Amino acid sequence: MGEVSEIIDSLNLPKQLLDKGEKVIKAVLGPSISEISETFADNFRLRRFKNQINILTKAQKYIEKKGIEPKKIDLKVLAPLIELSSLEEDIELQEKWAKLITNIVIVDGQTLLKQNCINIISKISNREAKLIDYLYDLFLTKRLERYNRDLERYLKNVKRYGDKWPHKNKEIDEYPLKWFDFSIKSVSNDLKFNNSDIELMISNLITIGVIKYVPEVEVSSAEKSDTDPEDTSLDVDIEIYDSYKIRITELGYNFMIMCKFEN
Repeated sequence: MGEVSEIIDSLNLPKQLLDKGEKVIKAVLGPSISEISETFADNFRLRRFKNQINILTKAQKYIEKKGIEPKKIDLKVLAPLIELSSLEEDIELQEKWAKLITNIVIVDGQTLLKQNCINIISKISNREAKLIDYLYDLFLTKRLERYNRDLERYLKNVKRYGDKWPHKNKEIDEYPLKWFDFSIKSVSNDLKFNNSDIELMISNLITIGVIKYVPEVEVSSAEKSDTDPEDTSLDVDIEIYDSYKIRITELGYNFMIMCKFEN
């Protein structure tokens, strides 16, 4: 940590930033601090280094609340984490980075998921982050509502049929993502996003694998294909729409969880 202290002193950064984030700074920057100090002038500019310190200091606070020591980070995760987190200057997204880093340093394994999460968070804007959080909360709300309806129906059947009722009620975590679709128009109205903005945000979130469109098929016409009475085949015209509803992907859901902090 001596080299880190020298760097911070030379930049006139408040020493308390180093003190508060010492454990996380060691966990994240420790293995490569010599290289960082040697190439700092070229690769780690003042603004980027300050961003890292801010994010890691926030992460330290979350880790202290968990009461868990940071684990060693896989180099495949560490390298993009150092590089990409240093580019984030938005305060709210720095908070999300801090929560992600907290989960990265306390969760064992899952290297591929961690890599994907770092890639996703580095490619979203503040408004896209708000959309992601809204969809996550909306999913939890809709899932709970459906679970409660199913539970009420199940209890009624048990009361009516007793041990003869053969079915079991699902646990809430067993309700799959594919059961829950969200109207783009409703989401846009709730968040007060205009059409062009939400289309761009959705396109980006689809590209990075967080959400996907839900295709809808409509039969526009169905006519007999032949004048022969014995020929019962039909000529069917269908139209497929994929711009009205969206759904959270498995990767998106796991990313949302990794960016949350649960006491």
